[in-house]
Formats: sequence, structure tokens, C-alpha cells
Amino acid sequence: MINLDNQEHKGRLFGIELSGLDKEIKRERLVSCLLWGSAPFFVLNFFYQSLTAIMVFQAYALTSWQFGYIFFVEEPENTKKPWFWKAMVPLILLHLLALTIIFSWDRANPLMAASGWAITFVLWVAALIEFYVMLWIIELCRPSDTSRQKPDASQ
Repeated sequence: MINLDNQEHKGRLFGIELSGLDKEIKRERLVSCLLWGSAPFFVLNFFYQSLTAIMVFQAYALTSWQFGYIFFVEEPENTKKPWFWKAMVPLILLHLLALTIIFSWDRANPLMAASGWAITFVLWVAALIEFYVMLWIIELCRPSDTSRQKPDASQ
């Protein structure tokens, strides 16, 4: 069994040091990873200009940004806590709903979906709405400080 309280790897997530970094640096690293990771999808869209290639790119971009930002920028210190993983269940369902809405819009408007501006706008609006709802869900699932202090006060 993995020991989550091991101090040797404290401040690391998936082998990446995160504890001493500023949010701006974390965000810049995430953006560079996203850009390098999306390069194969740009090539795929260049050679196979199809709706499927566009949808694969949108799924990658939205998923990697939303969950990358939550895991690496907003909540890296909480990724080993059980409440965080309980919050992931509704976040994944919300994300699947967002992807379903984007894909249905793409299928309903294939000519607009082929336009770069339309992809950017639809993806940006969906990402913004989903991001704030995800942060709200995380805050709802986060244990309050008063609930942690009550058992200690009664002892």
C-alpha cells in the first residue's frame, strides 16, 4: 500500500516539484505542456481536416486545461486527500457533459466547427463556465475547518 503521509515526496505531484513554485510559474509550465502536447493534434487537423480531428483536438484541449489547472496549479497540495478524490466524481461527470454539448454543437454546425475562430470561441466559453463550476464543486467538497476542530474540542 502506498504511504500518502511520506514526507520524502511532499510537494511533488507525479514526480514534478510543485511546493515552492508560484502560481504564475505553475500556470506558465502548464501552458507550455499544453502547447507541446497539442502539436500532434494540429498536425492531425492540418492533414485530415475532418470533424473527428477537430473534436479530438477540442477534447484534448479542454480536458488537459481543466484537469491540469486543478491538479497542478489550484490544488496540488490536496491531491492526496480523500475529499479531493470524492470531488473528482462530479467533476468528471460535469466534464463529460461539457464535451457532449461541444460535440453536439460541432455536429450541428460542421462548417462553423471547421472555422478556427468558432472552435476557439466555443471552447473558451465552455472552458470558462466549466472551470468556475469545477472550482465551486471543489469548494463544496472541501472539509471545513470547524468540522475538523469539533472532535478535538470534545476530547
